[in-house]
Amino acid sequence: MMNKRLKETLYVLVLVSALTVPALAQVSIEDGYVIVVDVDAPAKVVPGETFDVIVSTEVNVPDETTVIVGIFDPETWDTITDYEDIVSGYEEASYTFPIQAPDVEGDIELAADILFEYEGEIIWVEGSELVFTVKVEEGGGGGLGIPGFPIVALFLGLSLAALMLQNTKKTLF
Repeated sequence: MMNKRLKETLYVLVLVSALTVPALAQVSIEDGYVIVVDVDAPAKVVPGETFDVIVSTEVNVPDETTVIVGIFDPETWDTITDYEDIVSGYEEASYTFPIQAPDVEGDIELAADILFEYEGEIIWVEGSELVFTVKVEEGGGGGLGIPGFPIVALFLGLSLAALMLQNTKKTLF
């Protein structure tokens, strides 16, 4: 049998733990989950360019639930753009957000996240966001060629391949 002092200590520990655990931690897996599973964004864009960010999500909720998917500033958590949706059960979905690059060069850091309604409150789950960086620079973005391969290198490579094919045909016939 526990002595009185041990019971009191355990009671205080349980009470303190219950009061210090944030409301987010009290949402159990049986109640469902919402997560961002992927973000598709360009690595580079031109200053002032509008580009698309595609946010892929996965939700598993027992009842019809409101979710808010959006792009946020990861330092201030100010909303850049968001979309409210109603989901139920298990769903995978993608949301496309047009973002305007700033007019100055540099890196912009963004976060994609999903929040959900639980018992009338909007819940943010720490660690559910995906942070990504887009480089803003002149000459960035949708230029000619294959990303990572300059057009000059592609031209030289194709020319060399054509020359090799031409020489191969001469020796075969």
